[in-house]
Amino acid sequence: EAILVILSLCVAMVIAEVGLRIIDHPLSKPHVDYAIWYRPSAYFGHELIPGFDGLGPLSVPVTINAQGFRDDEHQREKPAGTIRVLGLGDSFTFGWGVSTNETFLKQLERQLRIQTGQPVEAINAGVPGWGLSQYDLYLRRDDLNYSPDIIVVAYFVDDLSGPMSSGVVGE
Repeated sequence: EAILVILSLCVAMVIAEVGLRIIDHPLSKPHVDYAIWYRPSAYFGHELIPGFDGLGPLSVPVTINAQGFRDDEHQREKPAGTIRVLGLGDSFTFGWGVSTNETFLKQLERQLRIQTGQPVEAINAGVPGWGLSQYDLYLRRDDLNYSPDIIVVAYFVDDLSGPMSSGVVGE
């Protein structure tokens, strides 16, 4: 019986491997070279490179603004009468594998504009690999404050691990 179980598992793994290669699953693509759009950061651990314009994860075009986020440029001062939403998160917020206009924050921006009849700015401050410590650090930086009316923190279970930091890495 043990030999039959082992043989069955091996056959199932071979079938799964062949199936994934046939359907050209995204995980079968070559490894993404993060060095071209990520850089080390003494403050956050890592951050996106401001001004990057090229292909990101899953060969989707990615443009990083001057502030280092996948979004349009935003003025520090919020325009009068505008509802400003700040989105913090990891690859889900960043929009891993989708165009900028398909991210959930851009969809939220459009829906809020329709529902309220007011101008709405949703700022996408999502960075793949960030967790609660980086979100906390981001909110503590005065030079990154965009005076949001609403802050959306989108996190995944793996973002909950690790200690909360209260300052620059090494403090």
